[in-house]
Amino acid sequence: MPLCGGEGEDDGAATGYVVRRATQADGPYEILQTGFVGTQCGDTRLPADVAFRHTVQAANDGGLGPVSTSIERPVLGPREADSPADTVPGLIYEYYEGDWNRLPDFGGLTAEATGAVSAFHLPPHQSEDAFGFRLRGCLDVPTDGEYTFFLASDEGRQLLMGEDVVVDNDGTYGTEERPDAIPLRAGKRAIAVLFFGRDGGGSLRVEWSGPDIDRQPVPEERLPHVE
Repeated sequence: MPLCGGEGEDDGAATGYVVRRATQADGPYEILQTGFVGTQCGDTRLPADVAFRHTVQAANDGGLGPVSTSIERPVLGPREADSPADTVPGLIYEYYEGDWNRLPDFGGLTAEATGAVSAFHLPPHQSEDAFGFRLRGCLDVPTDGEYTFFLASDEGRQLLMGEDVVVDNDGTYGTEERPDAIPLRAGKRAIAVLFFGRDGGGSLRVEWSGPDIDRQPVPEERLPHVE
């Protein structure tokens, strides 16, 4: 379950954040993670159908800031398959050009080029310094269970299932990897990977692991798209 927080007016001096969680508003709260940076902290492997409350606290060399208001998030059960009909092998890609520090809303931009690729890798692109891709299709999950996704690239990237962000590593952090896990039912569902590159950034790696699946790139035969 991702926790997303924006940057406030007083965050400039923060060097990290402390995230705590509890099942009741008045606690007790346990520390989930300390010292993380960015705008997301992943909380995974929680029991389904339980509501957890989280707080965020900024930190720097001078100590800790005030504790945020607690945010309640339910933990949902396994994501059901969409089971779309008439799929064909491969993913659809859309290529964009622009100079970004964070992922833009690709849906509001006009693609410079479109096409198809067999799996999650960067298609050919004209610019090496200011460009982005949206790769879309379906993920065909072989069996019910919990799957972990690993997403790495030179710059900002996200992995989405439907409208939900599963892995979020936006911004200009280099090749830092942030895996996240999600329970899935067998079958096909919409998947997308968003990516932008700058200053010569040009690599993308999408891997998974799950029931009877050791960590590996998501194979081509598991990545169709709706015709």
